[in-house]
Amino acid sequence: MRLWKSMAWGILLWHSQSGALCPAWPPARAAEEITRLQQQLADWNDIYWKQGVSAVDDSVYDQLSARLVQWQRCVGQDVSSTPVSPPLNGTTMHPVAHTGVRKLADRQAVEQWMRGRSEL
Repeated sequence: MRLWKSMAWGILLWHSQSGALCPAWPPARAAEEITRLQQQLADWNDIYWKQGVSAVDDSVYDQLSARLVQWQRCVGQDVSSTPVSPPLNGTTMHPVAHTGVRKLADRQAVEQWMRGRSEL
């Protein structure tokens, strides 16, 4: 099932990348698509933090997160990201403590981050 979901999201990403940055949707559809994508990302986050399982490949998750931000910008929504964090009252330890660290967007961002640091 996970494989099929990943493949479906991959096809969606490929198809959406071939079009314009801002889809030509009526406002109601844009709101619906944004809400649907927000919910999908929230579901994956919930599974990830509560069960310690990644329901989708990192690259697919990252691309869809970026797509959500792009769509939000297209319609003028606030794009301030809420950090993903583990539940505060859970009893299950997260399998990888550093997971969830915010990733840098591109090579230039990595180079900028590395400037002035030594022993990397």
